[in-house]
Amino acid sequence: MRISIIGLSGTGKTYWSKRLSAEAGFDLICCDELLRSKLATPLIEASSTEAGELGKWLGWPYEAGYLQRQGVLIDGETAVMKEVLWGEEIALEERLDNIVLDTSGSVIYTGDEIMQRLKELTVVVYFATPREALDLMFHRYISEQKPLIWGEFFHPMSDESSECAMRRCFKELYQWREERYKSYADVVIAHAERESADFTAQQLLKKIGG
Repeated sequence: MRISIIGLSGTGKTYWSKRLSAEAGFDLICCDELLRSKLATPLIEASSTEAGELGKWLGWPYEAGYLQRQGVLIDGETAVMKEVLWGEEIALEERLDNIVLDTSGSVIYTGDEIMQRLKELTVVVYFATPREALDLMFHRYISEQKPLIWGEFFHPMSDESSECAMRRCFKELYQWREERYKSYADVVIAHAERESADFTAQQLLKKIGG
């Protein structure tokens, strides 16, 4: 069985991918790790250490150079997905073992061809985010400076601070992303369900149909 998990950063994609690997024997492919490897040079150049952080490298949407770095990130993400879906090294289409693909939150920016190919080769599982959890997710984004593609959704007003602008636009970005994630999903897992203390990797597989 081949599974891919999509959704916003911080929804538990990596956590549940690791649980499927540890508890159900799935081979884990982490797209964020592949992306960091591909972007190693720009990360190192932008950081005082070799362990440059992706979020700090990308920066805030109001900073100079953000749009250029956003483009680099999307190009890197696209290249990673092409390697996963069409590349010979991973050869996803030919593998018969159980695989879980831990995608990044920005996978939906890689284009419809890639997302449709993802649907062809995997069961696409969307980890939904309730609107009431957005404030917590925005706080995590601000406090941890997670890498976030804003696309065209950051448009500050003249009378608001940068943080207020991001908070307001974050909700618009969420709504657009939610629609995109749902359009590609084969299965939707609710936030409350996967956050339940009694929810297990085997129950997740049952919900997916495995």
